[in-house]
Amino acid sequence: MRNFVWLPKKKMMTPDSVSSGQMQGSIHIDQMNQNCRNLEVEAAVEKDASESAAPLKMKYLPQLDGLRALAVLAVVVFHARTTLLPGGYIGVDVFFVLSGFLITQIISAEIMRSGAFSFKNFYLRRALRLFPALFLVASVWALIYWLVPGIPQAHESLVGTAAAITYSSSWIAANHAADLGSMLPTWSLSVEEHFYLVWPILLVLGFKLPKQWRWVAFTMLGLVLVYPVIMFLTAGWSQDRLYYAPDTRAGQLLVGCAAALLLNRMQVKIPSVVALGSAVVLVGFAFVDGRIPVNVYSRGGIILIPLLGLVIVVWAAQRTRGVVHRFLSSKPIVWVGQRSYGIYLWNLPLIGALAFLGSSPGALAAKAVLCLAVPAASYAWMEKPCLKLKDRFYTKAERKAPSAAAENS
Repeated sequence: MRNFVWLPKKKMMTPDSVSSGQMQGSIHIDQMNQNCRNLEVEAAVEKDASESAAPLKMKYLPQLDGLRALAVLAVVVFHARTTLLPGGYIGVDVFFVLSGFLITQIISAEIMRSGAFSFKNFYLRRALRLFPALFLVASVWALIYWLVPGIPQAHESLVGTAAAITYSSSWIAANHAADLGSMLPTWSLSVEEHFYLVWPILLVLGFKLPKQWRWVAFTMLGLVLVYPVIMFLTAGWSQDRLYYAPDTRAGQLLVGCAAALLLNRMQVKIPSVVALGSAVVLVGFAFVDGRIPVNVYSRGGIILIPLLGLVIVVWAAQRTRGVVHRFLSSKPIVWVGQRSYGIYLWNLPLIGALAFLGSSPGALAAKAVLCLAVPAASYAWMEKPCLKLKDRFYTKAERKAPSAAAENS
């Protein structure tokens, strides 16, 4: 799919028009030279216009893996010591924004490059990226909960393994249909699976819409974003209904989607002071949530937090130097970020099963090591081979010049 600049036609010069004498011929030759220069300028303008509308193509951005690391570590601390970081769960909000941002870049890049989109290849890539690790976690813990006595919430967690591999955890948790035990974190995978089923179809259709209708899409985004707060204030929905359900989380994913689409068409520079302010608010919320009597998250935090997370994601993606960039791109942080999916899946079942160790410094250190070592083994022996297999379902052009989105997804 290309963009064209329609140019006014130029009057063509013919041999007859330059045969009226030496002076007149000289004038016509000058006119021909000027026409050639005009055509060169117009060709350059057309090329610039085409390139400015093309999808954002970048190299692999390690700082995005760095953001993943910080988000998953916040979630792990929340699971291990809720009183230490009572708002650490907002790491999931950042994951949602980042997922919407990267997935939309992948889809839009494919459409802009080839004029088509392969749903089959997309879903095969997503399945190879997400399901093998999930299936491994669910299978291992189902056997442990079944065979090993004395594990806290073993029966509930066994139910949770079934909910995990069927991607039904989100609706079960939102409606209190069952206690999912240590497998409760798989609710976010259920939310993302709903997103993967619906968003590619909507995005492909959106590319076919006339431009004047696109404002309708952004209006709908605004409504989806505020919908959870409206339902909390008017219908009295519980925080669990707002927190776990796919429909109330859709706005957070779509915020990232909208940003990816806008950045494909315009340059938006995020000032560092704005990103710093956003980070301060998020960190502050993570520490004070639950310590104050007001339910901030349900009364607007569910909207504000993903918007602040988006500011940080876009700012980080634009940075190529500086102290923060070096920190987010450092090898230890990137190492954690690349294994963040496995860390997210394994950490709560491990923390629950190792509860008998107590809470001494040595016990906490052992839990921390296992929460990193086990996912690292899963990444090396399960996820990484599947990621290599996933590359088969990119086109040859995509394999030769992968986008930042594909590398970071």
